[in-house]
Amino acid sequence: MNTIEIAPLGEIPMSEPGSWCAIGDLSTAWVNIKENEKAEIIRTRICAAAIGVVCSGDVPTAKGDLMIPRYDWATGDLLLYGGKVQDLLMRKGVKVSDICLSGIKVFRWLTDLIPSHEEGQKAANFTEQAEAQQI
Repeated sequence: MNTIEIAPLGEIPMSEPGSWCAIGDLSTAWVNIKENEKAEIIRTRICAAAIGVVCSGDVPTAKGDLMIPRYDWATGDLLLYGGKVQDLLMRKGVKVSDICLSGIKVFRWLTDLIPSHEEGQKAANFTEQAEAQQI
């Protein structure tokens, strides 16, 4: 388990999302942002959603516990979820800029969880070789 520093809450524990669909939803939402007057709002909501995805549940902080809702990946309403997390964080004194910076750090951490193409190929080749050598 890793942590992320979010001012003024302090170190918050992070864990891998229960469903990797959440990682896909975050990535897809980020690359599909249309540059218009709402782009910054959407980026902030996506960053807040990223924080929520890895910090959901009862989260102990320096300013008391937070109850961050879980992301419902079955509905895929990432912006609504991000808005809920953003509202909760802002009510605890977190600045919008800190939500964005922390969300980007979470994105980097999530990206490192995803196997590279080469790692995927290596795993696939291992599986194929194991199946071919069955007795």
